[in-house]
Amino acid sequence: MSFVPIIYHIPHASTHIPEDLKVEFCLTEEELKKEILLMTDHYTDRLFVGRAGPQDIIVEFPVSRLVLDPERFSQDIDEPMAQVGMGVIYLKRHNGEQLRESILNRQNLLNRFYYPHHKILEAGVFQLVTEYKRALIIDCHSYPLNPLPYELNKLGERPQICLGADPYHTPAYLLEEFKHRFEEAGFSVAINTPFSGTFVPTQFLVKNASVLSIMIEVRRDVYMDETLGHPNKNFEQIADSIASIIADVRDTLMDVKI
Repeated sequence: MSFVPIIYHIPHASTHIPEDLKVEFCLTEEELKKEILLMTDHYTDRLFVGRAGPQDIIVEFPVSRLVLDPERFSQDIDEPMAQVGMGVIYLKRHNGEQLRESILNRQNLLNRFYYPHHKILEAGVFQLVTEYKRALIIDCHSYPLNPLPYELNKLGERPQICLGADPYHTPAYLLEEFKHRFEEAGFSVAINTPFSGTFVPTQFLVKNASVLSIMIEVRRDVYMDETLGHPNKNFEQIADSIASIIADVRDTLMDVKI
């Protein structure tokens, strides 16, 4: 048996915007609050890590994705979402209206937030793969019940759980095990819809099959009030279920030969 450590990647849970950066946004205070409410993966920092162990690593991006999105490619030419003004640094809001007039300090923002975050992730993955021979990245997200205008896949199924997979880093047994466990717990599940793929640091991307990764997106109405932004009465039960499912899948992976 081989222990499988987990890296919990939590890229979009923060609502924090540093005071010195608020002047970049061409929004009123109320408009900015609304944008944060709509675009944040609220409480994913609490939803996923209930049974994280001492060997596991939790990496949470410290500021709002409105400042910078750590899951986008650093260069817009490589990033599909740049076509709707939402590359690594967003120019547009969820509805296509202007968020920033322009990006004046792109390199400074990358140096301040993007590269340090990725270095932490790369170091964590390297540490776990070196010590345990493999590691599982769980890319922790949530999404709204109703599609937002910026979404590229507005017509796709919107299940309670969306599992995002990568052809290289998400083997079929891992994907099927998560799908089975979530369905067994009573959740509706779809794969790669309405969002697809999963996060792997560039250093390991399609280079090291010992780095496993899966994205788990939880539909927000399942665990929170989307209008008020508060956890709902089911929050603790949902968090317990997710933690239990992750623990069960980890146990199953221990019997899978590297």
